[in-house]
Amino acid sequence: MITAKFNQLFRNQLIAEALVQDGGKQFVYTGLFCHKEDKSALRTGAEFQGMLKNGDKKFKVITYQDFIEKMQQLDISWELRELSMMLWARYCGTQLSAQAFKK
Repeated sequence: MITAKFNQLFRNQLIAEALVQDGGKQFVYTGLFCHKEDKSALRTGAEFQGMLKNGDKKFKVITYQDFIEKMQQLDISWELRELSMMLWARYCGTQLSAQAFKK
């Protein structure tokens, strides 16, 4: 059943499918990028994936941790490595922001 929790994922999927149908792309992938402890997002992503035909191939749920770990293992430039560290600081370094907002 389509509910409001799927709105953004559904819109993204419609845009992706339009890219294929309009002939601009041969295939598309969509997904959800979230924190590994965001159980609600992980559940929503898994439910949405199950609603799609071949959802396990077309839609992926990727956690920040998985992405950053895999990116750090690549032979990438220092600039890209720095960007992945900034991603970690922004979305995973919650202990850093907790200190900044401590009263």
